[in-house]
Amino acid sequence: MSINQQKKLPLWLLILLTVILLISLTLLSGLIYKKWIAEPVQQRNKSELIIQQELLLAQDGVINTNWLHTLNPLVKNVTGRVVWSNILQKGVMEFVGLPKIDKDQKYQLWIYDLVGKDTKPILSNEFTEITSTTMLLPFTSKELILSPFKFELVLKTEGDEVSQPLFLAQP
Repeated sequence: MSINQQKKLPLWLLILLTVILLISLTLLSGLIYKKWIAEPVQQRNKSELIIQQELLLAQDGVINTNWLHTLNPLVKNVTGRVVWSNILQKGVMEFVGLPKIDKDQKYQLWIYDLVGKDTKPILSNEFTEITSTTMLLPFTSKELILSPFKFELVLKTEGDEVSQPLFLAQP
């Protein structure tokens, strides 16, 4: 069989394959572009939080303490710390390896104040999204914190009255 006698692909099949290839390349390039655009924003936000954490650490009387594990196996390999400034009434939580949770669950940060008007803890922050292995999360308080003596991270499940304690941090 000579080269001229070989069967050629039908024109409609060549057009179809070309269209499929062009659509695939367009979709792939769109995904790559979205990721390329999103990365600088994530890096900028992370850098801003690192700077915020360093500014907090430079304050007088700042609390800088590591998370203490509870017996909850969900967080046995997680590390991190809490930085809190009474002067600025701001803080940053740091986590390494915090696991993703179910859609009906959320992490909650509670602050216990020794001098506050009430003996009940103050809900400071709630979050559900785990964005990376190492996370920095800013937090504040809805009430004035005068003398915090404990920070507690719990896992709250919708419908449950009792939350699972995960971490404690005490100055």
